[in-house]
Amino acid sequence: MITSTKPLPTGDCTIGIDHVRIKGGSARVKLSVDDEPIGDGMVSDVPVMISSVGMDVGSNPTDVSDAYVAPFEITGQIRKIEISTERAMRPDDEAAAEFRTATGTQ
Repeated sequence: MITSTKPLPTGDCTIGIDHVRIKGGSARVKLSVDDEPIGDGMVSDVPVMISSVGMDVGSNPTDVSDAYVAPFEITGQIRKIEISTERAMRPDDEAAAEFRTATGTQ
């Protein structure tokens, strides 16, 4: 779990999450607010596919951490979401990882 080193501000702000996949399914994650770093660390198991049905924004129907109880809905207003990705693996390796995930083999 990655947590902020500072309280999040009230009012308008831009929250950033930058993650870089590392070999073996883990990722280095950096958090920022208004381009100021506020936390970083490693996430040990990042799925190959974010979701087969879309993303949950503003709440999470599952408990991904003991730090909160689902759905942990935000009370603020989300005005804009931007998501960009970069290919972290060669296409053949990525396809093989997706196949292993889909078939339940590791």
